[in-house]
Amino acid sequence: MYNSEINSTHIVKGARFFPCSITDDESGQTYEFKVKSPKLKVYKKFMSIGDDSTLDDLINLIVTLLKNNANNIPVTPEFVEDNMDVEDIMDLFDDFATWLSESRRTDPN
Repeated sequence: MYNSEINSTHIVKGARFFPCSITDDESGQTYEFKVKSPKLKVYKKFMSIGDDSTLDDLINLIVTLLKNNANNIPVTPEFVEDNMDVEDIMDLFDDFATWLSESRRTDPN
């Protein structure tokens, strides 16, 4: 299960992080992510997600986004498939887009 509180966006050592968590449904363990700002290549992929994107495209993008975390938590497609449903995926994309927009607004550099 995915969880995020967009209002908890914070600056750590000058870098911006998107805070979110995913709970492993099997073990009950919650993984707290501090996702780093994406590189331009990943940002372009994120912005190009649309109606013609497949579920595998969405899963692979989530893996790419979440793997770029300050906690060095490993993320695989299987982890995403096992612990996120469609609503979680949509919430993560909405929250991440909001966070990107807000972080650019508050610090355009």
